[in-house]
Amino acid sequence: MDIVKGCHFQFNCVVNLLLDGAAVFKAAVARACQDLIASSQLLNELDAEVGDGDTGSTLANGAKCMYHNI
Repeated sequence: MDIVKGCHFQFNCVVNLLLDGAAVFKAAVARACQDLIASSQLLNELDAEVGDGDTGSTLANGAKCMYHNI
């Protein structure tokens, strides 16, 4: 029995679903990184009210590293 209509072998369907899932996950991580980088100044300003004001910069640095390595 096929997992997805149009697939002839279950193994191929599973592999295709995993590859599609990996692409979706990678795109979601990339978008999250871009959003963190774009929000770094706002996060710094918010953090400055209760801390040392570097949370946005710290998160942006981590996001840049992740983004360039996915």
